[in-house]
Amino acid sequence: MPVNFPKISFVVTGHNEEAKIAACLQSLFALEYPADKKEIIYVDNYSSDRSVLEASRFPIRILALQKDPPRPGLARNAGLASATGELAQFVDGDMEMDAQWLAHAVPLFQQSQVGCVVGRLQEERPCATIYNAVLDFSWKLKTLGVVEAPSGGGLFRREPAARARL
Repeated sequence: MPVNFPKISFVVTGHNEEAKIAACLQSLFALEYPADKKEIIYVDNYSSDRSVLEASRFPIRILALQKDPPRPGLARNAGLASATGELAQFVDGDMEMDAQWLAHAVPLFQQSQVGCVVGRLQEERPCATIYNAVLDFSWKLKTLGVVEAPSGGGLFRREPAARARL
């Protein structure tokens, strides 16, 4: 675990995640990281179910977008605009985070050239459908190391490395 604990803003985005949002948020509270260094923002992306009600059971900030059609980028940008952490972790509302993820990811930001750290994804039920199986298999094929263009998830530095104070 890093000696320096930068504040991390978790920007959780979701559209109709009523069935999954509680598990997602619980996994963020269970992360092995100081509670006072975690900020959790749920950006609801025009849901028609009870996603906001489920998320409101947690001590987090909730932003409810009313833009149709829902767009993930719009939700991420809205969450990032209200974030106050030195780092921002983007999370989809149907994801659960490994409790030790930050112990591996945060120390890498001590290197000034690191702007983003992404981890491996793992499908919860890879045998449920052929789609799940293909996704799970494709994630396992990704090589470890430097990536040129991370996907929407990941832990990002919120300011340029030259000005970063981690």
